[in-house]
Amino acid sequence: MRTLTAAALAAIVAISIAGCGKPPTAKEILDKAAATYKNTKSVRIEAENGRDQRFDNEWQSNGSLVLTEFEKPNKIRQQTVGATQPGVVSDGKKAFFYMDQAKAYVEVPPERVVDGLTAAQSGVHLLRLVADGSMFKGAKGIKLVGEEKVGDVETYVVEFTPSLAAPIRGLENAKLTDKLWIGKDDFRMYKGTFIVKQTMDAKGVKHHVTFTLTSVPTKQDLAAKIAPAEFALPKGAQVTQMPQMMQPNPHGGR
Repeated sequence: MRTLTAAALAAIVAISIAGCGKPPTAKEILDKAAATYKNTKSVRIEAENGRDQRFDNEWQSNGSLVLTEFEKPNKIRQQTVGATQPGVVSDGKKAFFYMDQAKAYVEVPPERVVDGLTAAQSGVHLLRLVADGSMFKGAKGIKLVGEEKVGDVETYVVEFTPSLAAPIRGLENAKLTDKLWIGKDDFRMYKGTFIVKQTMDAKGVKHHVTFTLTSVPTKQDLAAKIAPAEFALPKGAQVTQMPQMMQPNPHGGR
């Protein structure tokens, strides 16, 4: 039987200690995630986006596969896979939302498109990480709540209360929670959820409402090469004025 030398034994101990090292703190994980995307100039994201809404004990759910192409500072195209036209398109100078009600596009300021799509309530966490380097500024209650696999990727699960630039209309008193699944090795985002919980009082009866937006990127191509034509309004597209009481859908609808 061969005896281990002192040097070999020391190497084994060192490897064992390294393998048992403490995980980074929740804040360190978010900082590393932000750094991962900080210098990204363009990105192509395919993501499964889902919405679940609970009103007391009644549930409604829907989801879609959405393709987003983005180039800083405000060129963007977002289209639900299977739709005949993009729901959002901007060449940086002019931007448009597609309105199902009017079967046409309405023009909006390009910065409004990017702000709308990267707001916490849209659930497009990965796009927000690329577009907004200060995404975690002002976040509260940052904590590491677990470690999970997303597909074949080992991730840290970090939870926090997001800081919004402006209150969400009707949800000023709601409890807001963001959860991100960040890869242990590459510090990329592999899943994100935005959860809203609120108690509503209607004629003296309290109702409990939970609204969850989930985004799971199935593909993320950083430094993607995107042709300028991708950010142009589709040929033959109709453009109309926004009707009163109608709002464009900022989530990549048909």
